[in-house]
Amino acid sequence: NAEEGFLLRPSSSNIIISNIVYNNKYGFALDTVSSSVFRNNTVFDNKIHGFLLDESDFNNFTFNTIQNNSIGIQLRNSDENTIFNNFFNNTINAQINSQNIWNIEKTSGTNIVNGPFLGGNFWSDYTGIDISGDGIGDTNLPYNSNGNIATGGDFLPLVKPTFVDIPFGYWSWREIEIFYRQNITKGCREDEKGLYYCPTDPVTRDQMA
Repeated sequence: NAEEGFLLRPSSSNIIISNIVYNNKYGFALDTVSSSVFRNNTVFDNKIHGFLLDESDFNNFTFNTIQNNSIGIQLRNSDENTIFNNFFNNTINAQINSQNIWNIEKTSGTNIVNGPFLGGNFWSDYTGIDISGDGIGDTNLPYNSNGNIATGGDFLPLVKPTFVDIPFGYWSWREIEIFYRQNITKGCREDEKGLYYCPTDPVTRDQMA
């Protein structure tokens, strides 16, 4: 809880999983680190960076929650890092001056905000819209952290699904069945409490055929 939570100097093939890293100057500081995996770490309330990389290439970051840091992730002269399915909610989410990979191909699977597809990352300041209803943004692409990602960006940013409460007391079972069948194609599914979990707002009752 002083300078760095983790400080890694020239090394490779590290696997760092499921740590809670907070209240440091830098959550993770990587200097000439390569081919390492950072997965399922919670990195928050660090004064400057959640992750800071210098000349560190070919690393993989996934399923990390990075929030309430001044800068979520900064990459200096660090290339070909793969960064997807992370949750970013910071004053500045990313500052990058190099070429990196921010999403994989759209793939079925529960993502970090419980949507139905893996793709890119969740960004708190992404202002695009999910037109197709698949839980992935379709506009304002690629996400580039307001220009702070100098090259490229996230082409498949994640959008939070929404819970929709079906008023069972006012709908017939037939109406409920119609609603469900129309919205299941949008990635909606029912949970154990009878709520429909959808990547975007579903059609309303008045919009049903």
